[in-house]
Amino acid sequence: MFAASQSVDVLVAQNDRRRLMISRVRVVMLLLAGVWVTGCGSKPGPARVPVAGTVSLDGEPVKAGCIRFIPTDATKGPAAVAIIKEGSYELGKTDGPVAGTLRVEIEATDFQEFELDDEKAYAARAVKGKSPLKKNPIPPLYNRNSTLTAQLTAEGNRTLDFPLSSKEGGARSR
Repeated sequence: MFAASQSVDVLVAQNDRRRLMISRVRVVMLLLAGVWVTGCGSKPGPARVPVAGTVSLDGEPVKAGCIRFIPTDATKGPAAVAIIKEGSYELGKTDGPVAGTLRVEIEATDFQEFELDDEKAYAARAVKGKSPLKKNPIPPLYNRNSTLTAQLTAEGNRTLDFPLSSKEGGARSR
């Protein structure tokens, strides 16, 4: 009888320790969640501005692509990227570029005949003696070697259209 009573006491004690441990873990998790939700008291980033517009190449809307706004010179802050769909793009106030001088890079994304991770299609194109990847129809002048710039202010016009040309000397800065 004494042994059974003792083992019940041991089980109760183990159960109490387990409950105490779970309670402590819950408290720690709640504290971590509170810190994560409220942040660490850091200052907010630079003010962003909404921007929208169109992108065309030789007078035709760019069907699919991306446009990047990258701060230059004295402009400080994160870059902003928008998806181009049927020649239009839009960024809101929370994800738009910062005000100031920005380098603009534009790329088409729908010009390959296959998905970039389709190894069979890549190999089949290479076997045929063709370059596996087609050249981006938007010239490097507008993307990796971009000469496009935009000047955005916190107030004023936030519509930026980019009529690009596949020939040298196309679009100008905004």
